[in-house]
Amino acid sequence: MWGDGPGGKPDSQFGIQKPMRLPKQITLGNTQITVQFSPTSPTQPWSNSSNGLIGKTLDSATKSIDMALFVFSEQRLANILENRHQQSVQIRALIEPQFAYRPYSEALDMMGVALSNKCKYEIDNHPWQNPITTVGVPVLPKGDLLHHKFGVIDSQTVIAGSHNWSDAANNSNDETLVVIENPIVAAHYVREFARLYTKVKPGLPPGIQEKIKLEQIRCPQIKSSSSTELEEIKQININIASLEELAALPGVGKKLAQRIIISRQQQKFTSLQDLERVPGVSAKTVEKWRIGVARGRYRLIW
Repeated sequence: MWGDGPGGKPDSQFGIQKPMRLPKQITLGNTQITVQFSPTSPTQPWSNSSNGLIGKTLDSATKSIDMALFVFSEQRLANILENRHQQSVQIRALIEPQFAYRPYSEALDMMGVALSNKCKYEIDNHPWQNPITTVGVPVLPKGDLLHHKFGVIDSQTVIAGSHNWSDAANNSNDETLVVIENPIVAAHYVREFARLYTKVKPGLPPGIQEKIKLEQIRCPQIKSSSSTELEEIKQININIASLEELAALPGVGKKLAQRIIISRQQQKFTSLQDLERVPGVSAKTVEKWRIGVARGRYRLIW
């Protein structure tokens, strides 16, 4: 990226043309620093990507996670946060107002609601069954943006850098991600989050609430999956489902269900894509499950 090589040869590389490099760790005194550069090709395992590093760091939380984010649209990270929430980790989030209520925003998932794009939900969209009320937008001076991209885990570890928590940052943009394990550094980020959180507008503004209600009237496929009827849709938790429940999924059967159980014992699943690591689960099989979820035949949770 930094200019061309000897003789002026145009050999600068950007995007996924850059060589694939795993995170690098540096020890500075008592501080552990991990650095990773984006993007990562979508053909690489998600766990090797910058979003994968964010996910791994979030999944280490035992007490609290605070996030101040410009954009939050990575479904797998939202799924990991929900798992942490189910383990009694306290989660708070501030999202830039212009992105907080878009259909692709994971802030909506955390609040337990969904917005469609022309009566179509994103594939894998997953509003939390046990939503939280500690998600909102900050009140900023006119013209200011919440351009932050940080998370603080257990007041000990900081996720920072130029990398937005999005697919675009992960697979397209030239960005950097830094994970700093140091309570003193974390304290500075905690202070900044606390400053912003003193003027938070939590939850959904009236206009978004009204839009959700109108969708349930105008969009038949959404109306059939409204919150009052969600319990009628069969829910399958991939991480705890029985052999029989897994075998009932399209294209599975008992042998593949057994492989899924073995795989989840080694590492729990956080998204549909994670299931592709199971021998015998093809991209075509995962696509069948996506279609089933999108059509409301069943709901996969993690």
